[in-house]
Amino acid sequence: MAKDKVRVDGDVASFQEPTRSGNIASRSFCAECGTAIYSEPAKSAGAKMVKLSVLDDAPWDTVKAAFWTSEKPAWFSLPADLKQFATQP
Repeated sequence: MAKDKVRVDGDVASFQEPTRSGNIASRSFCAECGTAIYSEPAKSAGAKMVKLSVLDDAPWDTVKAAFWTSEKPAWFSLPADLKQFATQP
């Protein structure tokens, strides 16, 4: 999601860590409860990878792809026509 389209109510904290590919990602979370909110991969400047669990409604009309589907819970289903990646492409 484009950075300028993301609005968070409340305080956000973040940290940086290496990704499996060896790049660096910034991980942002609620400073009060610790819930993960979004990630900002260094190689995807200008984008935020928003965690669907923090949204009030699933925006299937704007979601273009799902990443890391290899780690999704078995009970969670994705639309069959949604582009899916087992890991980070």
